[in-house]
Amino acid sequence: LLRIRRRATYYIHPFFVACAWRTPTRHQERSLAQAHWHKHSGQRQSDADAHKIALRMDTQDLLKVEGARRDQKYATLATDEDFFEDEHQERLASTAEAGEIPACDYHDDDHGDGDGDDGFGTVGGNGSSGGNDDADDDQLSPSNAVHDNEGAASLIIQRTIRVLHTNLFPDDRFSICGIAIMDGTFAVKLLKFVIFTFGSIAITHAAVSRWVDDRDKSLELWQLIVFEGNSIIADTVIFFLVGRLHKQRGIDNLAWIGWVLLCNLYFECQQYFTWLQHSVTLYEMHCVWPWQLWLFVFTMVPLALIIIYLHIKRAYMRGIILLKLTEMAMCFFFFLLPLTTSTYFHMHHWYAGWLFGMHANFDVWWSRAVMAWAWGAYINGISVYGRDPVLTCQYAYFVSVDQSCPYMQCYIDAINQPKDLAESTPHPPVAPMIPPNWHNCSADSYHG
Repeated sequence: LLRIRRRATYYIHPFFVACAWRTPTRHQERSLAQAHWHKHSGQRQSDADAHKIALRMDTQDLLKVEGARRDQKYATLATDEDFFEDEHQERLASTAEAGEIPACDYHDDDHGDGDGDDGFGTVGGNGSSGGNDDADDDQLSPSNAVHDNEGAASLIIQRTIRVLHTNLFPDDRFSICGIAIMDGTFAVKLLKFVIFTFGSIAITHAAVSRWVDDRDKSLELWQLIVFEGNSIIADTVIFFLVGRLHKQRGIDNLAWIGWVLLCNLYFECQQYFTWLQHSVTLYEMHCVWPWQLWLFVFTMVPLALIIIYLHIKRAYMRGIILLKLTEMAMCFFFFLLPLTTSTYFHMHHWYAGWLFGMHANFDVWWSRAVMAWAWGAYINGISVYGRDPVLTCQYAYFVSVDQSCPYMQCYIDAINQPKDLAESTPHPPVAPMIPPNWHNCSADSYHG
């Protein structure tokens, strides 16, 4: 009887008899899925070719093709379900003929052979075990508990990912009381990105001014908005376009905001490590950087190489490697090459995050994480130190002289004054601008 019970519970799930419609067991679902996969695996290449041809069609024709494909998919699924029902009926008939279990359909309890709720019992028994098939099945198949735990864990992970990637606001329309304020995904996503950037800068500046000492203490929020607001908007638009943010989901979700927050926390923790408080300039790297900072940089090189490799691999697999290289070359030519010719060049972390983060523009989690981290560096640099020019004092001197600012006249007169006259005329000492030389570590290391 035990052997018959095991074979019966293996071939017939108690849920078949407990319900009018029948559901396949996990083993049968896997077998059916494998058969379905092998049946249709040969059509994947032809489906890909057909999809390429469909992309060249008009929008209406493409919708018709997709609709037909969807109908065919549903028809295939319905055929598979019918096939499973026929197979199940044949298996019941064959086992009944062999005398292992009685061939029975669903019926009420008072019509059953025993006292169990399922209405069937074991051959030769009194039917009292018919209502305990669930317990027997759990005892005979301990893997069911494992599958249930895996299913619950998978469900929790899926819900967590869904919560992390759910946008706070819609990507296609802004409306107040049913009145549309802005329409279109491109415009709405760009507006959300601009608002998020300025809001993050304001919040970070307020938090840093309250709790952090390593900052530009003379910087005010109104100065950022008045003097650097236009440049920040220009940076945001360029980052939005090159970063393909109009083709991705909006940035107002916990996953994107979380990486931005982590980046800001990282930069603000640098005040507790003096060896991290250095700039990225040729002078600083050659003359000032301590060995701890060099060790930290070398430990981060493998991570950077892995990120670069993943982006190159994905671009190659999508057939856009040449497009990406051209895009990066143009950004290097316009945004970086002219600046590197100056000895005052200073790679502010806001500039590094803006320049490199826009190229991590694949719509996968690791690429979006890199982009969010880079934009967090941009927000932190501007809110803490301001949007300082990359050429530092050289740019400030150029603007002051070019605009003929009155405060520069005394400096110019003092510099151009003859030496003998300068000694006889009392005035505060005036030092000319001496560009730093990283070859011999001369001049001041200050770069802004």
